[in-house]
Amino acid sequence: MCRGSVPWPGMTGVGDSKRQQGNLVLLVAALLFAVIVLPRVLEDDRHDKGAAGAPAALAAVTKGAPTAGLPTGSPTVRGLPADPRQTPGRSAAGSDSRPGGSVPTAVRDPRADAFAAVAHNGTCLNAWQTGTERGSGWNTDIPRAVDCDSDSAFVRVAGVNATNCPISDPGVTSWRYREVELCLERQFRKGQCFLVSRSGGTENTPRYSANLFTWIDCDAARIPASFDSLLAVTGVYRAPADVRAGACARVANDRTYYWYWVAHQNTTLVCATYPNR
Repeated sequence: MCRGSVPWPGMTGVGDSKRQQGNLVLLVAALLFAVIVLPRVLEDDRHDKGAAGAPAALAAVTKGAPTAGLPTGSPTVRGLPADPRQTPGRSAAGSDSRPGGSVPTAVRDPRADAFAAVAHNGTCLNAWQTGTERGSGWNTDIPRAVDCDSDSAFVRVAGVNATNCPISDPGVTSWRYREVELCLERQFRKGQCFLVSRSGGTENTPRYSANLFTWIDCDAARIPASFDSLLAVTGVYRAPADVRAGACARVANDRTYYWYWVAHQNTTLVCATYPNR
């Protein structure tokens, strides 16, 4: 009686065992390929594509750039400007960065403007010397024009930037600021007091040199150290060709002692004595 082929308990057929072993080998090979080989192939492929597809400008910028501490593909490198000079806040021409690009205007000089405004022959000024600053020194830095008929008209402009200003004349002086030089002529008035320095003579009849451009209160208790006394103008006359005794007398038989100066190129006689005399 023929019996069918029946495997013994606990044993498998030879054909099944070989098939199982073959399947196992294929499975292991597939796993090794997926884990080891395939990632390297994909990574090399990405690198090749990245190098081939990178812009020439980016390659030029990143070439030689330090990469220490920067991750691969850092956007910091990608963000560099093509021309470092063309950065925000700086113009190509290096123009003025002030608001509006305005050019600053020169600061005006009020004193220079004032000198220019009065620099005309015949202009009268309310200006005089105080006797300070080595015997001169003006009462103001800013010359101010006034009516020539007013009592405050102390000097008159006789020339501007004149090369022949006769400053040796006791009634003429100059006043300069920057490009403007005023040649000034003293306007004498009765009752004005000016400062004098003793230059000789006797105790009762001293000889005085005067700064006729000074003006001081006739009742002043103190005077600048450069001077010895003050005198008051008693009269202003047309100068005679020869000044004789009595030329300054105010009354008949006048016994007052006077000092006098001839000014304005020998045309004006200025007489003076001590105040209240």
